[in-house]
Amino acid sequence: TNELWGERSQFISDANLTQILYLLRRDLKGFGLSQFFSTVPRTGIKVDANIIISNENKSCLPSSLKKEAYKYMALFFALLTMVITVIHLIR
Repeated sequence: TNELWGERSQFISDANLTQILYLLRRDLKGFGLSQFFSTVPRTGIKVDANIIISNENKSCLPSSLKKEAYKYMALFFALLTMVITVIHLIR
């Protein structure tokens, strides 16, 4: 974990995790995934296993929005990775 967070890995607080989850929820809402995960009090987060991510309708987005969508997907997976890492560090 030190390789990922550096010296800051010892100082990740609940407030940091709350902020990351807020930003992730806000960005996912733009994709219609407002219920992608939920907070389980005193336990952590729960990812909705019923959500299916598919690229069957490739032409549904204009090309200008496709690049933007890829940026948000990359951001989503980066934030999700950070959230999972933080959860493991807290436990």
